[in-house]
Amino acid sequence: MTGPVNLPQEGPACDQTVCLPGHVRTTRWAGRIRVLETWYDEDPSPQEDYDLWISHQRTRPVSRWRWLYFYTLHVDLRLPQEQILANMRKNYVRDIKAGETKDGLVCEINPAPTEQDLTDFTRFYDANPGSPDQQPAALERYREFWGAGLIHLSQVRNPEGGILAAHCLLCLKGSRTIQLSAQVSLRSGDQQKSLGTAVGRANRWLFYREFLYYKGQGLETYDLNGWYAGVTDQKRLQINQFKEGFRGRLLYGFDCEEPKGPMGWLYVILRAIQVRLFHPDRMRDLRRRRKKAPRLPEPE
Repeated sequence: MTGPVNLPQEGPACDQTVCLPGHVRTTRWAGRIRVLETWYDEDPSPQEDYDLWISHQRTRPVSRWRWLYFYTLHVDLRLPQEQILANMRKNYVRDIKAGETKDGLVCEINPAPTEQDLTDFTRFYDANPGSPDQQPAALERYREFWGAGLIHLSQVRNPEGGILAAHCLLCLKGSRTIQLSAQVSLRSGDQQKSLGTAVGRANRWLFYREFLYYKGQGLETYDLNGWYAGVTDQKRLQINQFKEGFRGRLLYGFDCEEPKGPMGWLYVILRAIQVRLFHPDRMRDLRRRRKKAPRLPEPE
């Protein structure tokens, strides 16, 4: 949810002469399967050719069968600045005000990062794992987003210039949405709990600065990109609690796939067989995401 998108692909970044803004073209099967990705309710244009269309977080399924539920939290950037802050949990408000007035924090938002900037972000991510089993950052995946012009980077520094937290974001201007793709915080270790508290405070402040920045850019929604609808994964439930502190609106959509032509159908069928036979954990997750979770009340 908050780590890099776990969908490693193969192939070059999006060709801007073929893809519309906000559309990403990738390949699978060593370049044999052409994949087009869109977000929210954007559709492929007639000139875009592909074997498989992936539509993320759609309000309605593209087809009857090839979809999974996706839950997330949206912060409404159309609200007045004072209301965005007042909606948050009290400890979040306290931390943000400390970041504004006492901590001497510096926020840097980069809407046009270089490829080196992206590499630096992934190195910081890998050097500060959130859990022992964290997978390395999917740099090639991020390069695809970067090639399509979607990647924004942000970070917060302490007065000495050290990075305390950093975010990777997808700017989807067609939907007037900024979407969190990954976040990473400096790991202080058990020996420096006071530093860990300061890092957490700085990370909340960074989110708030992003809310204000993208509100000023005319975007309407900050998508926190994921809310775990299960009950067994304690790490994901903890991530839920963190995101809920911003008081975003809990809603659901659909992650959809639509094959086109014989190669697209062949890919979908063979992949389904592979998952069923060799990846039982993935199969259980897919079954869970086909069942709608109970609608929960807004967090207190």
